[in-house]
Amino acid sequence: MRRATDDEIDEIQKTLDRLAGFIHYHVRHLWEGNYVQGQFNVLPRNEWRYFLIAFQGLNETIGKLQQVFDITSAELEFGFTMMHHPDGGSGFGWQGARLFQVLERTRTDGTFFLDVTRTNIDEFSLTYPLLWDNDDPAIRRQVAQLGHLKTLPHDSPLRFLGYFAILESILTHQPKPLDPYDSITRQIKKKLELLQNRWPATVDYGPFGTASHETVWSAMYAYRSGLAHGSLGEVPPVLRNVGQAMKLLVSTTKSVIQHALREPQLLRDLREC
Repeated sequence: MRRATDDEIDEIQKTLDRLAGFIHYHVRHLWEGNYVQGQFNVLPRNEWRYFLIAFQGLNETIGKLQQVFDITSAELEFGFTMMHHPDGGSGFGWQGARLFQVLERTRTDGTFFLDVTRTNIDEFSLTYPLLWDNDDPAIRRQVAQLGHLKTLPHDSPLRFLGYFAILESILTHQPKPLDPYDSITRQIKKKLELLQNRWPATVDYGPFGTASHETVWSAMYAYRSGLAHGSLGEVPPVLRNVGQAMKLLVSTTKSVIQHALREPQLLRDLREC
């Protein structure tokens, strides 16, 4: 990964302008400046945020890296792939639905641009072999489904339901109808509590004040049930707002997936108990 050269910046700018036309919004300047207290400031050219990964050959590795980014703390996004043939031909490849949601998100999400740290790079490096040396089709399918959710609008309630579905598919079994202690809700709460005691970094419950793990996940399930059954999805007060609830769900789902890569047998056993 590196900063783009001047020629590459020109090419990226033209492609962004071309693609942004589909959503009727000029987005290129967002890579060339930032907002401070509502005021847009143009950055010096050497600080423009055009970054790329240069490679030769097939772009299979780019697809693999994207899935690694989807389950790590810094969720980097690939915009598009510029292709140049040695004989002079050129073109570009892109995932339309996902890319348009990325471009749309840049307008409203102040956290879109990230400062990538050495810790992030180390996490990518550790996660890549864990994911791609893994031969469990279930975990591969669940990671791919995270990518599918990125094709939905960033604030769509379907994203919330989708992350919950993936979390349940990793942790839970079909409840026994006559066992009141075997509900999906109870399984999630108890199994997450067990796993969080084994994670190197715990999920951040700070935004929810003094609320217990049990209280928070009961509220999360109340919100999920409201969405699933067609209500407007009133957020329980303990969760504060949709953004905090979504942030907790995303970080928890990614943590569970990463743990499934580190201790696959434990997660298989946990799902059945």
